[in-house]
Amino acid sequence: MLGKLPASYATRYMVRIPLLFAILVGLALAVPAAQAADLTVTVTEQHPAADAVTATRTTLANFLALELARVTFDVLPAEQVDGDVGRKLVGWGGNEPSEAEAAEIGRQLLAEGSYYLISLTYLIEAGGAVFPDDKPESTYAGDTLVRLDALQRQLADGIAAGQDVSAVLVEAENIRALTEGYAVPPPDFGPLARHAEMLERAVTRALKGTAL
Repeated sequence: MLGKLPASYATRYMVRIPLLFAILVGLALAVPAAQAADLTVTVTEQHPAADAVTATRTTLANFLALELARVTFDVLPAEQVDGDVGRKLVGWGGNEPSEAEAAEIGRQLLAEGSYYLISLTYLIEAGGAVFPDDKPESTYAGDTLVRLDALQRQLADGIAAGQDVSAVLVEAENIRALTEGYAVPPPDFGPLARHAEMLERAVTRALKGTAL
């Protein structure tokens, strides 16, 4: 792109500009402003698709945590979860979930997740836990009660911030395994052990549009 000539340069040398160059300059000056504007490249940094994927993943993660917690408490058959996820994806129709629906899932998860954590707390305080025998029972009880209290705060704060809080429920399941004598939870202990696998499958279906 040509720069602007200094006034002194133009005064001294304009008379020496070849006729062809003068014609080209005249044509360039005749280009309408609108056409000149069309030559400008504007770079934007909008990423709506990424935002939609994040919102969908977060809501699916929380919905699956809610469903699997219900399976844990025998209020939902395990075989119903896949169908419920499919119906959610159909309802969303390839779009991200609405804020209202995400908030409602969060509200239910707060209530039922808190119940799960409180149930574990009561079990330990009442002396009903059967901890592994590699450490004193009092040590396990004290440590797990501290963990449960921290998880309760993480659950409430995470839902208030619209975050994925499924890790809180998975950790609660690990604590339940501990109260049943497992220092390390078996890979298939409890419905929430399937959460990560089911989430990846659901997100893949959502992105490909293959809800069912």
